[in-house]
Amino acid sequence: MRFWSRAVETPLLFACNQCGDCCREMRIPLSHEDLLAIRQRHPELPLQEWLQFYPVESTHPDALWLEQKPGILLLRQRQGACTFLQDNRCGVYAYRPRVCRIWPFEHVPGERALRIAPQHSMLVKLACDQTPMPRSEHHEIHREIDAIAKVYRLYDLWIQQWNQSRRHAESGNTLVDFVHFLQAKV
Repeated sequence: MRFWSRAVETPLLFACNQCGDCCREMRIPLSHEDLLAIRQRHPELPLQEWLQFYPVESTHPDALWLEQKPGILLLRQRQGACTFLQDNRCGVYAYRPRVCRIWPFEHVPGERALRIAPQHSMLVKLACDQTPMPRSEHHEIHREIDAIAKVYRLYDLWIQQWNQSRRHAESGNTLVDFVHFLQAKV
C-alpha cells in the first residue's frame, strides 16, 4: 500500500504594513450595506463628498440607472486616494466596505483555498510585508468572501428593482432617492 502525502498548500505571503497604497490604487465598489453603514455613521457628510457615481456601459451587469445614465457606486477618491484615508489609515475601518476587508484575496472557485488576486499581486509584492499569513486568519477571509456573495446577490436584486421602476422616470432617480430606496428595503 502506498501513502500519498497531502499536498502542501503554499503559504499566502501577505501582512499589512499600513502603508495605505491599496487605498490609493483601488476603486472601491459599494454594496447597500457598505453605503448605509457609512451614511449612518456620518449623516453630516453629503453623499457627493464621499460617494461617486462612476459611469459604465448600459450592458454592465451591476449598472445602476441614476439621472438616466448607467453607473456604479464607488467610494470617492481625493488626491489619488480614498476619501477616508487619513495618515495611511482607514478613517472608517470599523465599518469599511467588505471588499476592503478581503483585499488582496480572492476565492478560488470550487476550492476552499485563498489566493492573492492576480490584479493585486504586483502591489502586494511591492508594498506589503511578505510575511506568511497565519492559517487562523484564513477563516475570517473566507467568512467575508461568503458574506460578500450574499450581500451582492441581494444588492443586485434591488438594483434591478430600482432600474425597472425608475430607469425612464423624469424625476425621482437621483443618488439621494436611491439611498432612500435602499433604506426602505433594509
